Amino acid sequence: MPTLLYMKDGSVYAASDYWVENGKLHYVLSTGAENAVELDRLDLMRTVKENADIGVEVTLKPRPGLSAPSPETPPPSAPTSKPQDNVSSHPSIRL
Repeated sequence: MPTLLYMKDGSVYAASDYWVENGKLHYVLSTGAENAVELDRLDLMRTVKENADIGVEVTLKPRPGLSAPSPETPPPSAPTSKPQDNVSSHPSIRL
């Protein structure tokens, strides 16, 4: 379901995606067209309320792909060989 973006001038846009970048609200229409407006043109209170009424949550988020990186998963450890008898405890073997 698209997010309805209500502007202070009374216009409304149905956005399939939206994000905030450099003080502007960027949004993508269902046609695929992308546009941006100054963030202060957005009627945030009305946008949140009207979307909540239809079950859509509004979250102002950064540009897709630019969010904080997730912690890296460490690479799997190299397989360890089964420890042999404690080599250092054998008097005939020197390390």
